[in-house]
Order: sequence, then structure tokens, then C-alpha cells
Amino acid sequence: MNRRPPKFFIKFFLWFCRPSLQETILGDLEEQFDEDVKSFGPFKAKRRFAWNVLRFFRPQVIKKLNKTQKFNNYTMQAHYFKTGLRNIQKHKTFSLLNILGLAVGIAACLTILQYVAFESSYDQFHSRKDDIYRVDTNHFKDSVLISRASWSAFKLGPTIKSTVPGVETITRTHVLEGNAVVTFKEASSNYQRQFLEEEGMLYFVDQSFFDLFDYKVVKGNRNHLLEAPNSIVITEEMWMKYMPDVDDPVGETLNIGGGRYPGAFQITGVIETLPENTMYSFGFLMPMHDLLKSEQYSEDNGWGWSNFVTYAMTEPGASIDQIEEQARYIVKENGDEVANRESYVTFTELNDLHLRDETNQDGVTDETLSFFMIIAIFIIGIAWLNYINLSTAQAIRRAKEVGIRKTVGAAKSQLVFQFLLEAFIVNFIALLLAFLLTSGTVPLLNEVIGKTFYFGFGIYSEHWMVFFGAFVLGTILTGFYPALVLSRFKPSEIIKGSSSTGKRKFGLRQILVTAQLMIGVFLIAGTYTVHRQLQFMLSQNLGLNVDQVVSITAPMVFENEESLSQKMVVFYEKLRTLPAVSSVSASNSVPGGEYNWSTSMTVDGRENEHRQGIRMMFVDDHFHNTYDMELAAGRFHDPNLKGEKHPVVVNETLVKKFDLGTPEEAIGKKMRTGSTTFPIIGVLKDYHWRSLKQETQPILLYYLEQGDYVSVRISAAEIGETMNTIENEYKALFPDNPFSYDFMDDFFERQYQADNQFRQIFSVFSFIAIMIACLGLFGLASFTLNQRVKEIGIRKVLGARMSAILTLLYKDYMILIGLATIIVTPITYFALKQWLDDFAFRINITFDLFLVPVLMLAIIMILTISYQSFRAAFTNPASSLRSE
Repeated sequence: MNRRPPKFFIKFFLWFCRPSLQETILGDLEEQFDEDVKSFGPFKAKRRFAWNVLRFFRPQVIKKLNKTQKFNNYTMQAHYFKTGLRNIQKHKTFSLLNILGLAVGIAACLTILQYVAFESSYDQFHSRKDDIYRVDTNHFKDSVLISRASWSAFKLGPTIKSTVPGVETITRTHVLEGNAVVTFKEASSNYQRQFLEEEGMLYFVDQSFFDLFDYKVVKGNRNHLLEAPNSIVITEEMWMKYMPDVDDPVGETLNIGGGRYPGAFQITGVIETLPENTMYSFGFLMPMHDLLKSEQYSEDNGWGWSNFVTYAMTEPGASIDQIEEQARYIVKENGDEVANRESYVTFTELNDLHLRDETNQDGVTDETLSFFMIIAIFIIGIAWLNYINLSTAQAIRRAKEVGIRKTVGAAKSQLVFQFLLEAFIVNFIALLLAFLLTSGTVPLLNEVIGKTFYFGFGIYSEHWMVFFGAFVLGTILTGFYPALVLSRFKPSEIIKGSSSTGKRKFGLRQILVTAQLMIGVFLIAGTYTVHRQLQFMLSQNLGLNVDQVVSITAPMVFENEESLSQKMVVFYEKLRTLPAVSSVSASNSVPGGEYNWSTSMTVDGRENEHRQGIRMMFVDDHFHNTYDMELAAGRFHDPNLKGEKHPVVVNETLVKKFDLGTPEEAIGKKMRTGSTTFPIIGVLKDYHWRSLKQETQPILLYYLEQGDYVSVRISAAEIGETMNTIENEYKALFPDNPFSYDFMDDFFERQYQADNQFRQIFSVFSFIAIMIACLGLFGLASFTLNQRVKEIGIRKVLGARMSAILTLLYKDYMILIGLATIIVTPITYFALKQWLDDFAFRINITFDLFLVPVLMLAIIMILTISYQSFRAAFTNPASSLRSE
């Protein structure tokens, strides 16, 4: 075994110890080591030697730098800084390309990071966010999950609260179904403000809602806001909308018309305007106990209607697994009577509702944010690769500088420090420019996504820490390798005129360019595919025609049902007399809207079979004509046939799902739910009621005479004049109602808003990444061609054609594109397949999805380097060979 003192600690001692003390102290340490070897053995002696060395690391023994050394050190650092600035000034083109590429890359990365931080912050402002869960119900058949529902019966929450230990409190919410007209009339004057509020703006909630969710109350007593009957809580936004001149709205009255529960409600509190990053976007809250007194629920046992959303807050430290286990069978034991189906209660974390829940309506998911983070990494990665490429390409130009510095005694570490400092200066300037760019791009991004988030140091501090960590890492990455390459030049080779960085057939520079091209192919292919898929969905035959159809919201404020019914009949007749109107119909929903009712049914006579989910719509007898829907068999509703009881028209998907045979064979068969049967009188050819992202649902159309919407098909040539006439007729018959309408083609396409936003954001950032890559390629081509000027001159003198010279200049880059395509194609295929799998109706992954991006990238690259290539190819050989 080695019986000598550890070399590392000897070197460490010689490094820090004053030269005048080294011999004496080291001798004593070695003598002590020899004695320790005899007494304790070599292993323990080495440990004691290390400890003794460390004991001498004190001020009396440590070397001291004299004033001259400090002065020279500070002077040298200042010199490095000046040299760095001069070098940036000297090579203006390369410096500008580096700074611009890094600035745009950092700005894009920072914008994406702020967007991801915003979307990840939903409902994080609630103090007990980690203890709040939504109570869901999972339905299984033969241990296979067949559906997951966020809706629950109104008795589920109280049952969980009273029977499951660990649950601190619960709250229930219930949206006011349908649109509503809200009116404020000032008692002392004729002042009135009235607006149509869409479904989702008004909710019924328990008083405990304010125990779970920390929405700030600015007016009223938080503990008693919704205790009184017919009370209502509004947001500051609604306060300013309805009564901007009222100093304190508490005590004022709002009249709500439409929906299921119209009436007068007294304001008992005001909530601060809701932040953008919350799952709710309500404007009004009403007491749950008012809703439960209604006939629909007062006669129910509490388990019949599953149209509430229940939240539970657990006690701090409670085990959610144990709570789920104890609550697991509550639905099954109390409410689920469906044969051959098992239903279990599950708890979904509040933190998961925005990004990981399938009921999220705005289309932002964990996968979406991960995709954008990958783009951010690609963008900043390309910017860094550009810097490394251009910096190493300039190594030859700086070879003499490095040789002279080494000749006069510069150490390798000093050269590395100098070039790292230059990288820091460039990155820092780019960072300042990036902040300016980001402050301008964030508002533009807000317009695209339809939300508002802000750029600032005080927001999402943890993401700023990550960003500045990445900035430091980027400075090191972009500076260290070029510094290492430059510092390795040997003075002797430089003096001989050999300052090559070590040319190889396929060196690091080619690897970096290939990496950039791989990213370019991936991003262009992704952008092209997203565009193709969106166009595919928008251009598909829906099975119904929404063009030139206007949907008018039916009146919500009226004296009584009989009066409304009579006036609506008059309104329909007036519309049908207009020359430009070809069809008028009523329904409770319109294409692109929600389904009216979701339930489960069986075929009459097959009650022992498993019940399956269906979607029910309520429409009148003109609906199929208004939307040009085509029958596969049978007929549509006929209100003149009074003897029919509950006749329905179904779609082909329902016929297939319930195994009813052909459309003709399905006519006359009956669907059943509970004790009610629905004879099938017609089968519609399949149509898309909702987005093509969703599978076609089994749909059943039930007849009603009047509905919440009036659909009118109008001649395209006379839409403007006809709409003015319709509005005048509407206001004459329903003066207390605002006139609200939608063009159905626009309304239907709103379902693709999230996909269109994704396409726009993805396209913009892909363009930025490709632009940065082009900046780097332009600079690299410029430098490379400058090195080949004499070669091109000689070739021209020897008779080479211009086409041959241009082919020579382009060839290397085309080879790199081919190599990049071969490597990245499998990765791109997998990524595109994963994304497209989320669509029920999707394009096929065909060859052109890869060929078009490659051709586009080749064209972009040729255009990028063409200026430099043509300039080199057409240069007079006499000019380039004059110095030879």
C-alpha cells in the first residue's frame, strides 16, 4: 500500500502557503505523517495528514497578493472589457447577427416562458389550493372506464361531508342554464341598463363557496353573502357595467329574465374583478338554497338530477387516497341504478382542472404547454448554435491576435476569460434588447389568445429565476467552446502561417448547422400539418349547412308563457313573409352549441342490455329544412299528426350504436329511458353538431314548438337590409329584450378558436426560429465564401462556368439538408401522429407533409445564402488573385 502523504493535499498546501514557510511546515507535516503511519496505519495517517493541512489554512500562513498584483489584475480585466467592445465594433456584421439572433431568441423564449407561467398559474391564488378537489364520478363496465363525469347529484356533497372523515367542507355550483337578460333600474329616475348575459355568467352556489375559494370580497360581509333568499353577489366588472354611478351597489336590485329562475335579486356583496387565471368567469352568484326550492329539485330525492358540480376541501394533512376509498361507493349505493354499470367517486385536484382535465374548454393542456416549451428550447438553442458557429468561424481572423498574446506571456486561462467576457457582453446586450422586444410582443400575444397577462419582474418570480439561470448557462455555452478553440492556437503554427482550426470532412460546425436544419424541418413540418388539419376541419361537409343562416336569441323577458307563445308565432310569420328569408325554425340549441340533454337509453324490449349514452336536441319541424339536413329514411316531425306520442328523429350513428339494422329497419323501433318510450319516425344522415375534434355522437331530435333560438336562412345578397328589418320586427314585439344574433358559420367556427390560436402561436414562433437560423446561415455563408474567394477566382480562370461554381457553393448545404431530413423524419412522424391522435376526424400523415417542409427549407436556405454566393461567383478573378 502507498505510504506517502496524499499528493492532492501537498499541492493544495504549496498553493496557499507562503513560500518562506513552505519548507519548514511541510517538513513537520511529513514527519508527523511518518509517525502516524507507525501508530495508526497508512489509511488513518492520510486522513490525519489532510486534517493537519487544512488546519494551516489561516491568515498567518496564506499567501498575500501585493498591491502591484491587484493593480495589474484590475487593469487587465478592464483591458479585456475594452478589447471585447472593440472586437464587437470591428466586426460589425457578425456582431449584429449574433446580437440580433440572440435578442430575438431570448425574447421569444421569454414570451413563451411568461405564457406557460400564466397558464400554469390558474387558481394558484387560493390559499388552500392543495386541499381543494372536484368530486367526479367515473363509470365502469366490466372494469373498463366508459365515461367520466364532473357533474353530480346535489345530495352527493352533503353525504360526503357527513360520512367521510377528513373532508372539512364542501360546496356545490350550478350554472344558470341558458342565456339571461339582466336589468338594473334606478329607483329615483328612469335610468336603466340592460344586457344579455350568456350561459356561464350566472351561477347558483352554496355559502361555503367563499370558504373554499379566495375571491376577494370588496363590499358586503363575506360570511353572510348568500344567506338571504333572492340575494345576489356581483363582480366589480358587473358593478361598473350596470351601475357605474352608484357608490355602493349593496342593497340595489337586479332583475333577471330568462333562464329557468327569473326574478328580482338584491345585491348583498361585490367580489373583486376575477383574475384571468381562474377556471370561473362568472359575473353573478345566487344562493343554492333558492335553486333547491324549485319544483325540479324539491320533488327529487337528491340523486335524480346529476347537473351540479361539487367541490370538497380536505383537512390539512388528510390522505386523499383514504378519503377516495371511503367515498368510493357513495354514488353506487345511492344514485346509480343503471344496469351492468359501476360508478365510483373520485377526487380531482384543483391544480389539475385547467391543464389536465378533459372538460377544459379553452384547449390549453399540459401537452400544449410542453410543446411550446420545446419550441422555446429550439429557438434559444438555434440562437446559441448561431453564436458558436459564427464565433468559431472567426477563429482564423483572430489567430494572429491569439499568437501575439501567447508570445508575450498570456496564459490559456486568461485567453479563455477574455473570450468568455466577450460572450457575456454580447449576451448582455442581447438580453437588454430582448426585454424591449418582449414588452412589445406580450400585448400582441394577448390579442391572439384572448387573455391578458403581463410582462414584469414581479410576476412569476420562480420562472424569472429559471430564465436568468438559463441566461448564465447560455453565456457559458456560447462563450466556452469558442474560447477553448481560440486559446488552443499555437504561436509557432501561427508564425508559419498555419492558423487552421483543424478542418475536417464533417466537423463540429457542420454538426451544429445540421442540428439547426433538423429543428427547421421539424418546425416547418409541424406548422404545415397544423395548418392542413385546421383547413381540413373547416372544409369538411358537416352534413348540415350553416352558411347564410342567422341565429337569433329568443326573448327572455316576457309577461307570461301564453303571451310569449302568441307573439313568437307572429314573429315567425313576419319573418317568413320577408322576400330574402327562405326558412325559419326554432330550437333550444344550434349547431356548434351545447347538446340540450345527455342521458342514457336502451332499445325498447332490450332492457337487460347495457344502457348507452345519447345526446338529445329539441327542435321544431322546420329545423331540417333551415339547415339542409338530409334524411336517410323515414320523415321529419309533423305537428299536424296529433296522435304521435314522443316521436323522435335519430342520426345514423345512433342506429349503428344500438344495432338497429339499416336506417329503414330502424323506423318504428322505440328508444326507452325510464318508463318513457320514443318511437323513431326518421333517420338523418350523420352530421357534425360539434367540432370535428369530437366523434359523431348518437343524437336524438325531439319535437318542440318554440325554443331559445330562432334560426333564419337569408339570401346572401340581401343580408344587411333583411337583418335591419328583422331587428325592427323583434323590437316591436319584444321591446324589453335586447336584440342578439350570430351568423352561424362564424359561430360554428368558434369551436376551432383554440386550435386556430395554437396554429398562430406555433407558426409565429416557428417563423422566429427559422429566421434566427437564417441569420446564422447568412453570416456563416458570408464568412465561408470570403475564405473561398481565391479558390473561386482560380476556378473561373481555369474555365469553370457560373452554374458549376454556384452548384459547388450550394452543394455542401444541400447535403446537410438531406442529412438533417433523414435524421429528423422519424421524430417528426412520431410527434405529428401524437398530435393528430387527439382529433376524431384528421388528415392522414402523407409524404407531402415531409416533402413540402424540406423543399421550403431548401428554398429559404438558397435565398438566404444566394446574395453572398452570387457576389462570390461573379467577382472578377483579377480582384481576388491580385495579392497572389
